[in-house]
Amino acid sequence: MNMSTIFRVVLAAIFYGAVFMAAYLFATHVNAWVFNEESSSIDWSAIQIGITGTVCLAASGGEGWLKKVYRVLRSSKMDTIIKVFLLVFNLLLIIFSCLQLAGVAYSGVVVSGSMTPTITRGSFLIIVAGDHYKVGDVIAFYMGSKIIVHRIVSDTEFGFLTRGDANPTIDPWVVPKEAVLGRVLVNLAAVGFALMYLRLPPIFASIITFLVFFMTNDWFRPKKTKLLPPQATD
Repeated sequence: MNMSTIFRVVLAAIFYGAVFMAAYLFATHVNAWVFNEESSSIDWSAIQIGITGTVCLAASGGEGWLKKVYRVLRSSKMDTIIKVFLLVFNLLLIIFSCLQLAGVAYSGVVVSGSMTPTITRGSFLIIVAGDHYKVGDVIAFYMGSKIIVHRIVSDTEFGFLTRGDANPTIDPWVVPKEAVLGRVLVNLAAVGFALMYLRLPPIFASIITFLVFFMTNDWFRPKKTKLLPPQATD
């Protein structure tokens, strides 16, 4: 290993280490701000493991299985598929974000099993507000500081009576109609657990670092010099 190779590895390790650290701190502060988590303390052991991984990633230079994955992802067909997927995903994300900011749509992860088997624990829900709700609709509503997702079993002049599909009895409250957030429109089983894990700072930072690696790996590769064909002499 010559000096230029060592320099490239060190430079790559510093770059990817900085990416990992920035992504980790970003996820930590977002969790504390968006999800109202009390503690936003930094897990330095996780950062040490992550930095060590970035050094190994930089030292590999895309060799072995990383090189094969990199070539597949950078192939023209796969590159087109990824771009189309990201375009559609970003468009849907922008549309949903606008609806969420307008107070028309909401999202959340189910942590209770009271709606099993219709809605299982760990499901990701998209909830859309409506003007009218009927018996049989699965709605999300505020009950104190909590948001509950249950089914309407009766519509009274005072509000809705609700019950979880897994519960044997009706809920001991009447849901005022103004407390209803909306009707469950999309139910993605188990996706919520995946999202909950993805927002963990070490996992989020690792994914971002790998994505940046695949996009910038060429920066730290030695440039190949093209040899001119020998000129014919008279």
